[in-house]
Amino acid sequence: MNNILFLGLTFLSISKSFGSSNLECWYQLNTIDSLLTIGELEKGLELYEDIGSCKEILSNTRHYGMSQLFLSVGKKEMAKLELFEAIKKGVIWSATHQNKMLEFHVFCRKLGGSKFQEDVWALHLSQTNKRLDENEKMFLILREIEKQDQMQREKHNIIDEYIYESTSYENYEDDPRYISELQEFRKKNKLVFDSYYSLIDSLGYVPSDKEAFGQSSMQVLINHSSAYPTSVNVDSIYRYSLEIGTISPKAYANYIGYAAEKQGIEDPYKYTLLSEYYENLSAEQKETINKSRTKIGLPLLPLNMWRMYGIE
Repeated sequence: MNNILFLGLTFLSISKSFGSSNLECWYQLNTIDSLLTIGELEKGLELYEDIGSCKEILSNTRHYGMSQLFLSVGKKEMAKLELFEAIKKGVIWSATHQNKMLEFHVFCRKLGGSKFQEDVWALHLSQTNKRLDENEKMFLILREIEKQDQMQREKHNIIDEYIYESTSYENYEDDPRYISELQEFRKKNKLVFDSYYSLIDSLGYVPSDKEAFGQSSMQVLINHSSAYPTSVNVDSIYRYSLEIGTISPKAYANYIGYAAEKQGIEDPYKYTLLSEYYENLSAEQKETINKSRTKIGLPLLPLNMWRMYGIE
C-alpha cells in the first residue's frame, strides 16, 4: 500500500505542474493500475468508474480488459458498458490476431448469453461497415503494413529456429546463415516500415486505436518501428501523438526503450528493462528516471504494473 500512497502523493504534487488534461488522466489511470496490480480490484474499479472523459484516450483492448475485470467482481452492467466502448473503438482484432476471436465470443456468451453474443456481433459488424465507408484507404494501408510485417517475422522465426537446431557454432548467431538471414529480413522489413513512416508523416500523428478500429495493432507497429532509423522525425510524431492522446505514455516509452537497444538512442524512462535492473539503482538514479517519467505520465518507480487486462 506504500506504493499507492507514493503514487497518489506524486499525482497531487505534479498534476498542477503540467497543464495537459491527457497527462492528468494518465496520472489517474496509473493510480488505478497500481491498485489492480496489487489485487485491490474493487478499489481500483471504483476509481475507474469516476474517470469520466479520461476514457476517451483508452485503447480498445483496455476497455475490453476492464470489461473482463468488472465481470470478475460481478458488475455485469459495467462490464457491458466497457465492452460496448471497446466495440466502438474496434475491439475485433486484425487478421493477424484471429486467435483472440474465439476468446471474445466465449466472453460475450458468459457475460450475457447467446442472444447478447449475437447482438454484440451485429453491433460490431455495423460499426465496422460504417468505419470502412468513412476511412477505407487508411484501413487498407494499415492492414497491408501489418500483414507484411507479420508474414516476414513468421518466416524469419522459422528459419531462425532451424538454424538454431542445426548449427555447429557454439553461438548460433555467429553462424553465417543466421547473419545472412537477419540481414535479408531487416532489409525487407525496413521497406515495410518505410510505408508506415510515410503514412504517419503524411498524417502528422499516429492514428488512435479508435481510428485504426482494430484493423491493425498500432502498439505492435510502434514497437517494431523502433528497429529502423529514418529521415522521418518519428520521435516528434510520437511525442505529438502522445500529447493529443492517440498513443499512450507506455507505447511511447516502449518505443524509446526498444530503439535504445536497437539503435543506441538515449532512454530516460527505462520502461522496457527487467525489474532486476531497478534493484541495483541508487535513490538518485531512480529520482532522475521518475522525473523523466513524470513528464509523459508514466508509472513511477518502484511500481511495476501487472501487464494484463490492457495494462501495458
